[in-house]
Amino acid sequence: MDAVSSTGTTTDTGHLLLKRWVAWLIASLFLLCLSSNSLAAPRNVLVLYESEKPFVTELIHSIKEHITDDIHIHFQKYQPDTPLSPEDKSNRDLIIGIGYRISKSLSKQKLQLPILNLLVPLTTTSQFRSNSPRYASLVIDQPFSRQFLMIREAFGNTTRTGLVTGKSSARLKDQIKNAAQQNHIPLNYSHIDNSEELIAVLKQLFSNSEVLLVTPDPLIYNRKTIRSILLLSYRQRIPVIGYTQSYTKAGATIAMYSTASQIGEHTSEIIYDFFNAGKKFNSNIIEPRYFSIDINQKVSRSLGLDLPDANVLKKKIHADEIR
Repeated sequence: MDAVSSTGTTTDTGHLLLKRWVAWLIASLFLLCLSSNSLAAPRNVLVLYESEKPFVTELIHSIKEHITDDIHIHFQKYQPDTPLSPEDKSNRDLIIGIGYRISKSLSKQKLQLPILNLLVPLTTTSQFRSNSPRYASLVIDQPFSRQFLMIREAFGNTTRTGLVTGKSSARLKDQIKNAAQQNHIPLNYSHIDNSEELIAVLKQLFSNSEVLLVTPDPLIYNRKTIRSILLLSYRQRIPVIGYTQSYTKAGATIAMYSTASQIGEHTSEIIYDFFNAGKKFNSNIIEPRYFSIDINQKVSRSLGLDLPDANVLKKKIHADEIR
């Protein structure tokens, strides 16, 4: 009996030691994981900006608001065409350039670091294909499909839409035509090689169009031409669709654009996506995820239009996009 009792006690003790060893092993592995995470290289981002204009200031504030402490993000004022110092490049996982001038400057420096360009037109993105191993551009252009959805919802399913392209925007012609076709919008297209042709081409275009879609092209739409374009379109009773809120303030009927806050929120999401994907971008060209609509009610009434409320219109477009 004593021998049996001794064996049972030994067995129980062995089981107890085994359980303790397993528990110790699990705890050690858990602590090792925590230690590995804590020792992992911090995720460092450098954001370069040129000016402290209200739009840029709001954009920076929005990025800060949506980035948590797990990412070290540094904002630095930068003069384009100035080489980045070794300190600027040291231990950086991602460099973000705000605006075309900075983005162009970064592409010239042949940096061996991932680069994200902000506030650049779609027509300029081909210029940023530098030696950087990974690069992406969050463009200012709204998706063409979204723009034609707005035309359809605001003006009708078969609204004849006029479009003028210049040297830089001509390369987008096929994309624009495809988006118009997908939304069953008739598109009237004209091209100019110099700004002196603009008014004559617009007059001819307006004779067979019901709205004018504006796209970012400095040859066509700039400070010298925009007033004449808006006056001519108003006299011809052609609503103008702009790509910034400044257009509706100047006299355009409606505009679709992304605010600084919306761009900042989207930028923060791109940053997290970049790190979660192993420091890779999902796409080289990223279209705005969030957008706003502004309507110049005074111009709209003068043209005899009965446009939907801007928020209602935005909800309709969003619903169409997620179908």
